Amino acid sequence: MNTILGKPEGGSGYQGISDHEATMRILQYGPNVLSEKKVLPWPIKLLLEFTGLFNYMLWAGAILCFIAYALQVDKSDKSSLYLGIVIVIVVLITGVMAFYQSSKTAAIMAGFKNFIPPKALVWRDGKKKEVAARDLVPGDIVEVNLGDNIPADLVIIKSSEMKVNNASLTGESEELLRVPEESTKNIFESPNVAFFGTACTNGSGTGVVFKTGD
Repeated sequence: MNTILGKPEGGSGYQGISDHEATMRILQYGPNVLSEKKVLPWPIKLLLEFTGLFNYMLWAGAILCFIAYALQVDKSDKSSLYLGIVIVIVVLITGVMAFYQSSKTAAIMAGFKNFIPPKALVWRDGKKKEVAARDLVPGDIVEVNLGDNIPADLVIIKSSEMKVNNASLTGESEELLRVPEESTKNIFESPNVAFFGTACTNGSGTGVVFKTGD
């Protein structure tokens, strides 16, 4: 850590890791992107919500009710028929609700892709340069300015009235001050940590990447 934070020769700022080391870490940790899962067509996803052991038992119960009604000699007693219809309706309603909830969750996860900025300012080999955010690796020293989205999980080492908005993660719109000198055991509440996908809403800061990608 002292090596990458050290001052470069003949100037101010940070040493950072080398481009060669960054390349090696990309191979080790992978790019700073969210992995994409194969998306099934929505009709198939909807049909899958009607499967599962419990739903199979309900379908079997409904079929038995219909068979029982069909085998009845006295068709005036329709209790078996009504029970079968009720079971089918329950399965359909719960399946549609589950599909709606899973679709909302998938949309939220897909929305996180929009929080990755295309570029990031980093210190490497003693020079500040702009690199693709997907090329960030653990150990990179990143500068964040007002209006920027945090490109990766950072431990803040320098702050100038830096505040972040964690609404994309917690839903709370309160601006939180980032203070390098303060930390807590609960990393999610630590004032010296800024998380990927959150926004810098005030001031500026510098942090060391400790997590990338997923």
